[in-house]
Amino acid sequence: MNSDENYIVWDVDAILQAYENIPDMKEQVRRKYVALLQFYEYHGLLNKKISNENGEIIDFIIKNHDRTPKGKLLSFGSKSPVRKWLSSKGSNSNPPNLKSLEKSLLEINGDE
Repeated sequence: MNSDENYIVWDVDAILQAYENIPDMKEQVRRKYVALLQFYEYHGLLNKKISNENGEIIDFIIKNHDRTPKGKLLSFGSKSPVRKWLSSKGSNSNPPNLKSLEKSLLEINGDE
């Protein structure tokens, strides 16, 4: 594997630092990224385990090589389903609504 494949896709702690002085917004952003990471792990879209035995996310850094091929398809590019979801109303609800990601994953799985 070359170093180009080892870039960071999501570093949730670094993202949250941008909201350090806006606690409500920081919590909303944290909630959406936790939901996204749980979705990825639950659906086998990662090559590593990121949660503990209680299902809590403990690894908040996802690198390119941590994603499976389907995980990459779901999140690659500026018009990816993940990018669209992150800026959607669904991602900002409490709890975040993952229906659009579930639909996109079904479409990816349908291509097999």
